[in-house]
Amino acid sequence: MPTDFALTAPPATILAICTSGLWCSTALSRHAGETLDVHEEPVGRAHSSRVLPMIDALLESAGVGLRDLRGVAFDAGPGAFTGLRISCSLAQGLGFGLGIPLVAIGSLDAIALGALEDPESDESDETGTTVITAIDARMGECYVAAFDAVREALAWRIDAIEPAQICPLERVGEWIRELAAREPGRSWIVAGDAAARFPAVAQAARAIGARCAAGVRPAAGTLARLAGMTASLPHWRPAAQARPLYVRDKVALNVDEQRELRRRNAAARQ
Repeated sequence: MPTDFALTAPPATILAICTSGLWCSTALSRHAGETLDVHEEPVGRAHSSRVLPMIDALLESAGVGLRDLRGVAFDAGPGAFTGLRISCSLAQGLGFGLGIPLVAIGSLDAIALGALEDPESDESDETGTTVITAIDARMGECYVAAFDAVREALAWRIDAIEPAQICPLERVGEWIRELAAREPGRSWIVAGDAAARFPAVAQAARAIGARCAAGVRPAAGTLARLAGMTASLPHWRPAAQARPLYVRDKVALNVDEQRELRRRNAAARQ
């Protein structure tokens, strides 16, 4: 079984798995994204019982067997801890069993590309586009990142200018405005569910003249497209090296922290 994958082109047939949020989705990319089959559905917290049947149905409908796969892309996070472990462990099992490489795609990267590919998007690269991604991380915090976007032929290339990080909810709006002040004269998108859940995020988006794409979420189809781009080539790895991106390692607050969070939230609403 190979232990090192020095790819000169994206794998011809890529399975993508996305389980970091409330939707479960799988996608099959063939010939560097020329053909894309997608199965997805809202499952809440039932990823572990739904993802394998979805993969089976996807491959059967596409007429593809497991042995035809040449690579697996998985949603590395940030996102729900259990969901991230499901996609990573499943990708590892396939990688080890089939002797094929894996690529970890950030969920915020997928949101950024999804916002750019939104049919309602009218962004061009004439002035430059920056996509700010922000999703609810619970516990009074958001996962945030920012990407420069450049249109190349018929596709977008995204480059992280602010990597995935955790930001206190009361600071997210200020963080967005500070970022916009550093890069004047650009087109802006604020994407992810934080813009729908938290008024301060939507207000900051309006303040910088950004288009809101609050409904864009990580999806396997977007993961597959990112995995098929040449920019992802250096990130394909053997199964043993696959890791989720947790950003934080804490999943619950103690009693005192819960009390302080309630106080901060009440103050923010006043």
